[in-house]
Amino acid sequence: MLRKGPLVLLAAVVLLLAPASPASAQGTVAENGDAGSLPATAQIIPGPVDEITGTLALLDQEDLYQVCLAGGQTFSATTVGSDIADTQLFLFDATGRGVVANDDNATSLQSTLPAGLSLNPTSGGIYYLGVSSFDADPLSTAGPIFEGEEIIDDVRYYVPAPPGGDRPVSDWSFQGTYIGGYRVQLTGTASGCAPTSKAECMQGGWQTFGTMFKNQGRCIAHVNESDH
Repeated sequence: MLRKGPLVLLAAVVLLLAPASPASAQGTVAENGDAGSLPATAQIIPGPVDEITGTLALLDQEDLYQVCLAGGQTFSATTVGSDIADTQLFLFDATGRGVVANDDNATSLQSTLPAGLSLNPTSGGIYYLGVSSFDADPLSTAGPIFEGEEIIDDVRYYVPAPPGGDRPVSDWSFQGTYIGGYRVQLTGTASGCAPTSKAECMQGGWQTFGTMFKNQGRCIAHVNESDH
């Protein structure tokens, strides 16, 4: 489980986020029912997005969203402004393996993954963004995923480490303690994480698009529909 880092309250800390998302962004996307907690059930956001809103309940302590990132460490996410008192943010790659996480940012119990963070993805593509209540943490079949720690600018970030860090998320520890609404403000999301040609679907290529397609045929059908 994630452990609380010291809050830096002696000085105002400005979190440097990337410039605003492109004008073509969807603006705010609301959770559709329950966003799900695993890649197979994650809510898919196919294009750029500025903000995601949702709710965590007593028996629903985590939500997962499939997002398209532009890469170049331009991605950022923050729950500052959420109603829920204590949040956590987790980023997973297209296979569901952990990338980076944050519990408390520099000034509060809200969570922030700032743009330009050295732990952020340099490559664009499909990723999964998880938001949870403290202390609901992702697990793989081997155990907890984010057991490593790195402190950057007095903020504690979590990275994959044994016992479960080399495997995809398959469950969560149901130990969350807070309920309520959340809002996740984002930068660095993009379009382009959907296939534009049938060739991209062939030879297992459909699997690179996360959970967007169940098989090659669905992928090709999407391309055909996009051509019309």
